[in-house]
Amino acid sequence: MRKTLLILTLAFGSLALPLSAWSQGAGGAAPSTTGDGGKTAGSDTDKLFEQVFGRRQGPGQPSLEVPLVVDGVDRGTISIDVADDPFETQMDRAALVEQVVDFLNQDGEDQFLALPHDNDKISAGTLFEIGITAEFDSADLVLRIDIDPELRKPLPLNLTNRGQPPRSLTKPIGPAPTSAYVNVRTGLDHVHETTGAGKTGKRPMRVDLAGAVAIPRAAFDYRFSYNENSVRPWQRGDLRILQDFPDSAMRWTYGDLSFPTTNFQSFVPMAGITAARNYAL
Repeated sequence: MRKTLLILTLAFGSLALPLSAWSQGAGGAAPSTTGDGGKTAGSDTDKLFEQVFGRRQGPGQPSLEVPLVVDGVDRGTISIDVADDPFETQMDRAALVEQVVDFLNQDGEDQFLALPHDNDKISAGTLFEIGITAEFDSADLVLRIDIDPELRKPLPLNLTNRGQPPRSLTKPIGPAPTSAYVNVRTGLDHVHETTGAGKTGKRPMRVDLAGAVAIPRAAFDYRFSYNENSVRPWQRGDLRILQDFPDSAMRWTYGDLSFPTTNFQSFVPMAGITAARNYAL
């Protein structure tokens, strides 16, 4: 007696089962697996599938929910029925129309919507007839759609998009008449253990505040700091009022001044009034 392996190919995998078989020889010919005394291989396959997966085997492969890429642009997901023949692969027509029609010109849209479909499913072969290629990539599990250039809608390509408002806005939004912001930076250290003569425990807390308040035609800029271990915990930084005149590209500053230095010059804190050109206004 010798044992052979019977390979049963199922959806999504294979199973190998050892079956006892009599070899041709003294014992006679091997028994047949078909006929009145045995069951067909197809019936055994259906029963085995039901035992392994807990359900009956359907007539075809189950539907898959895969990502959809249209001309290199991610367009969500779509339900497809994969077939052995790529042209027989079925796709959800409603989802395909919603994601592809934006890429088509009027002629392409008319041809696309006029394609025949069955039970709200459309095949890759039907799309291919008008110049749309639908290919399921089994390696990456993604459906790729390529549209013939003659069917595509011209799309604008913005090479410089700096300063452009979001597409969701019907018109640009101007600056608010009144606005403000504040930046807070704080730190609190705790030394648990030290090898030197330094003290352990909590270190003095430090807080830095920087902000501005904008009103029509002017803005107030301020800086403050807080040091828990200082004799005067709160200390003032620079305070200034800025006034812009965009028509003449001028900015006037009143209060603590901030001016550039070069080479061996040093910055000297001072208060006063400055007027300078600013072409970025």
